[in-house]
Amino acid sequence: MLCQTALVLLVVAPAGGDWIGDWESYRGHYYRLTAEMRWDEAEALAVGVGSHLVTINDAAENQWIAETFLPVTNVIALGLYQPPEAQEPDGGWQWISGEPVTFTNWEGGFPEDPVGDKDLAILLKPPATWIDYDGYRAVSLVEMVPEPATVFLVTLGGFALLCRRRRTTWTCHFPSAN
Repeated sequence: MLCQTALVLLVVAPAGGDWIGDWESYRGHYYRLTAEMRWDEAEALAVGVGSHLVTINDAAENQWIAETFLPVTNVIALGLYQPPEAQEPDGGWQWISGEPVTFTNWEGGFPEDPVGDKDLAILLKPPATWIDYDGYRAVSLVEMVPEPATVFLVTLGGFALLCRRRRTTWTCHFPSAN
């Protein structure tokens, strides 16, 4: 029962008006859109389900996100932000997850922030580039990265479903390859 519960917690978030669509899987991570809200509200929602706003690590992930989620909305707020003490316009950008920034896909001329109020990033409809914005209201993307222990429990739970105990021995029934 514990294993089945872990599976539910891994791929289901609270229902209601805070979410758009279902969780989508890519490379073992799970992604889901929030309803339109402020960036800080979206991050709080993400933290509430044990995750953060999305961290994009390479061009392939950026493209998958664009193809999967941009048909639903015009822009997607990312987990990329610029701390207040950072040098404008392009210094100090960080992922809210704490992961290092190893990939960016800024639109030509961005980030640009002559006034100093655009310290967050959004993904635009194709060509799937990013611009900086003020964080007012947007649809955001949450990325859930399963903990290794959770992945183990889910795997163990799936294995347990294939096996059943008969007195003192275990019998496992695996699907045939045919």
